[in-house]
Amino acid sequence: MKQVEIEGWGSLSKLPGVLESIGARNVFLVTGRSSYGSSGARMGLDGLLHPYVVTRFCDFSAERDPDEVGRGAELLRGIGSDAVVAVGGGTVIDTAKLICILAANEGDVRKYIRRELPLEKKGQPLVAVPTTAGSGSESTHFAVAYIDKIKYSVAHEYMLPDYSIIDPQLTMSLPADVTAVTGLDALAQAVESYWSINSTGESRAYSKKALELAVGHLKDAVTRPDRKSREAMADASHLAGKAINIAKTTVAHAVSYYFTAHHGVRHGHAVAATLGSFIRFNSMVSADDIVDERGLDHVRGCIGEILGILGAENGDEAAGVIENLMQELGLETDVRMLGLSGKEEVDRLVGSINIERLKNNPRRIEPRDIPEIIGAG
Repeated sequence: MKQVEIEGWGSLSKLPGVLESIGARNVFLVTGRSSYGSSGARMGLDGLLHPYVVTRFCDFSAERDPDEVGRGAELLRGIGSDAVVAVGGGTVIDTAKLICILAANEGDVRKYIRRELPLEKKGQPLVAVPTTAGSGSESTHFAVAYIDKIKYSVAHEYMLPDYSIIDPQLTMSLPADVTAVTGLDALAQAVESYWSINSTGESRAYSKKALELAVGHLKDAVTRPDRKSREAMADASHLAGKAINIAKTTVAHAVSYYFTAHHGVRHGHAVAATLGSFIRFNSMVSADDIVDERGLDHVRGCIGEILGILGAENGDEAAGVIENLMQELGLETDVRMLGLSGKEEVDRLVGSINIERLKNNPRRIEPRDIPEIIGAG
């Protein structure tokens, strides 16, 4: 399935043309409770959507609870909207993806999330409009949901939004802290997709450009945002999303979900907190522990490209670059301060690690090894 991408400053104005092209008259609008107004999206969209019958859904939490998703799917199914428009950050777009496809596939929402039931029908046309620069959810065919604080990734080709509208103007009002954590998520996605065992030439081209943009513009977007830095980070996020849509994420994401689910650490912060440690770890890959079938030279070449973009000579220096960037953005870098205090917490982390993401890492790694690698052992 191929997505239509509409990018550029002011591109939100193209939404009516998109809706016209799919014959939409009744729009199901998924937004955040407050971000819809604070991002400026409401101001821009109220006039654009005036000719349509609009039902807005914003009654959900960051955890994408199955009951909340189920209510949204039932509402969408009941009103018979002919298009879904998602306007917001990763949580909003992920929620819209789940609602859209589950409205078309009736049954127990939890069974679909746990992959106990197959997704067989495509939902209504979905238009994704991100208001943050980080998750890249508008570019991917999967969405995250939590059941009892356990993270699940629901994936299907039908979940890739039919249209993405990337308007950097919608990110201009993002607070500094949100800009920082979402931008770090994009940076981490770029790194992890670059070295993933699933990477391709196409995905690595996306990864490389995304990483260059994030390294070059994230700090400015946080500390002195202007049109240039906002456009660069919007591009970085979208490209990183396109990269993970092919290659998926790896070890830093596998570990991050514990910090978010159990300690409320925001996702981008949680991923970045261990990213430097895993750059150091993967930079020492050897013939004895390589997993990627393309061989040692391939993996070392990918990691060498990453180090070069970060301006580092080796894994230790690269880890320092990530740590220094986080500190400059005002974020805690010590995982022990983010919740890993004591053996019980460490054991809970090891037991929670997402094995599916771990298997994408180019160097063999076991959950039991991770606490020592990230400085919590």
